[in-house]
Amino acid sequence: QDVALATVPDGYGVVVIGHVFATLSGTYVSRVLDVLDTAKANGVDVICCLQGHLHYDYFPTTTGGIPIITTNSDKRASWINTDGYNREPWQTLRTKGTITEQCFDVHFINRTNRTITTIRIGAPITEILSKSDPADGDTTYTADTPKEEQVINY
Repeated sequence: QDVALATVPDGYGVVVIGHVFATLSGTYVSRVLDVLDTAKANGVDVICCLQGHLHYDYFPTTTGGIPIITTNSDKRASWINTDGYNREPWQTLRTKGTITEQCFDVHFINRTNRTITTIRIGAPITEILSKSDPADGDTTYTADTPKEEQVINY
């Protein structure tokens, strides 16, 4: 709430964790993000928002520049192409019984350099860069090269 953000002690940073703040289609939970952008504009060190929901890696920012870090699902389409599931070309192939079967992130915040380094354990980070929804309904995605680490400035 606005009240909680107004009472953040000097020298502290804020990380907000929730199920969903933003989607690839550009839909945002605007009330929450507006409150965070306002707090940041008023001097609160809002470092980032961490979310899930989307089942892919995505790193948008709020209008005020706060990173929204989206973590892929730990079990996104596991064992794809062996059980008939038609995965998207940009999705990392998950192989049962290997490190790629799962994924989770560890985030390191460097407040001096104002960076957030995300280290992926398991399936690599495959950031979705853009989405196209043409009139024919054939949605296409553009993804970055899979990697084990992502560094974001805040």
